[in-house]
Amino acid sequence: MKLRYLFLTIMLQASCGWLYVYPQGIYEAMIYVKKKYKNPIIYITENGLGEESILKNRFTEARVDEKRTNYHIDHLRCLREAIEYVLE
Repeated sequence: MKLRYLFLTIMLQASCGWLYVYPQGIYEAMIYVKKKYKNPIIYITENGLGEESILKNRFTEARVDEKRTNYHIDHLRCLREAIEYVLE
């Protein structure tokens, strides 16, 4: 339990308080699906960061949203790593 707490505290926390950002999870999910179901076609239709509404933020702050940008960069990096792993 202590290890889990330590692990969760180093991850980025979304604004809802109970949700954490874990880009490695998309990598793990893709590898699991590959091993369990061989090589199915996978469509990712939605992936986003649960944050406060942009309407609550000033427009200038919303335009430069490093947290959201890094969220997508990190998830796409992990997805690319999963694809490269499968191609090995």
